[in-house]
Amino acid sequence: MFTFLPILLGLTAAKKFNLNQYVGLIIGASLCYPAIQLDTLSKAGKPLYTLFNGTLFQSEVYQTFLGVPLISMNYTSTVIPVILICYFASKIEKSLNKVIPDMVKFFFVPIITLLVSLTLGFLVIGPLATFGSNLVGSAILAVRNFSPLVAGSLVAGFWQVLVVFGLHWGIIPIYFNNIVTNGFDNVMMPYYCTTFVTSTVLIAMLLKNKDKSFRKVAIPATISSLLGITEPAVYGVLIPKKKPLLISCIVSAIVRGFYGFFNLRKFAMGGMGFFELPGMIDPKTHSMNNVYIALIGIVLLFVLGFIATMIFWKEDSSKDKVATGQNDEEKMLVKN
Repeated sequence: MFTFLPILLGLTAAKKFNLNQYVGLIIGASLCYPAIQLDTLSKAGKPLYTLFNGTLFQSEVYQTFLGVPLISMNYTSTVIPVILICYFASKIEKSLNKVIPDMVKFFFVPIITLLVSLTLGFLVIGPLATFGSNLVGSAILAVRNFSPLVAGSLVAGFWQVLVVFGLHWGIIPIYFNNIVTNGFDNVMMPYYCTTFVTSTVLIAMLLKNKDKSFRKVAIPATISSLLGITEPAVYGVLIPKKKPLLISCIVSAIVRGFYGFFNLRKFAMGGMGFFELPGMIDPKTHSMNNVYIALIGIVLLFVLGFIATMIFWKEDSSKDKVATGQNDEEKMLVKN
């Protein structure tokens, strides 16, 4: 579901901005279209040319629109691009409804709205998100040159926030490059904290919140987090609850200090959550030291995350519910 998250967000964003909801759905679906994803284009062939060569904003162009270069990125599972495009689309639709005659509005308003908003989205909003990712990656490297410990804490503490805004793509290439060139990575490993602290926070919340609708969301989200997939927990629980998201970020940053001090490394790509542990075995010496360090860190994450959540988060049935899809009338009936 989270691969096609822009489609769901296109619908809800359209509703929020008073945009035709079918237009919102089409915008979200367009962002998930395989042929425009950066991963697909980079594997399919060589770029036409490179923009801003030698700068921080260097971008390879695989497609053009009316001669204008289209800077590609991966839009699946992203949040911000579809929301911004739907916002602009709502403004365009509102303006068109004022000037286009009623008898042809049904056809021309959606078509023109999509043409203008998607063109703006792919040519402007997408590239801005790409450049934002590059800036984040460069900033992390700059801080790491000054202090690996501080850089790692920043990555771990803000990883979930970066994922929500789609800015984590600026850091992931560093991870790939380190594995290929150095045979190991110790820059991206801080985000390993996030998987388990997210699970811990959810477990503590489950003990304090017995609401059935909450448990239907939180229990499967906890299981998927242990396996390395945190999006259901982040979007379904932590963001709506707010304070647990802050707790998970702070605990991740703290335990990253432990990982940084012992220089936690990973030698092979593949696997997340507990399945990531085998990649920490040194292929040359077969040393298990990194696995032991990771396991100790996981214990610290469970202890700190659990205690912090139990102390600082209170379940408030009136203000702190996970969205269940009830409308106001249904809520009034339940109350009565």
